Amino acid sequence: MKLSEKKYAEAANQLLAAARTNTSYDAKGQADFGEVASQLLVIKKAGTISADIERAILAEQDRWRNEKKASDKAMADAA
Repeated sequence: MKLSEKKYAEAANQLLAAARTNTSYDAKGQADFGEVASQLLVIKKAGTISADIERAILAEQDRWRNEKKASDKAMADAA
């Protein structure tokens, strides 16, 4: 594994961790969601992310999106 490959592998794991811990649905959570999506594209373009890690990141992004929808609905229903 080349140094740059190791750097991207570590970045992919950090990105997954960031996606997993994003449980905020306010402006910061939305910004974090966007940053994860943006950085995922960078890593994908480099061709250094494993399919398993990519799927896990996308699954976490889907989780966040679904939970945000539910949170938004609950807030609207409470109003």
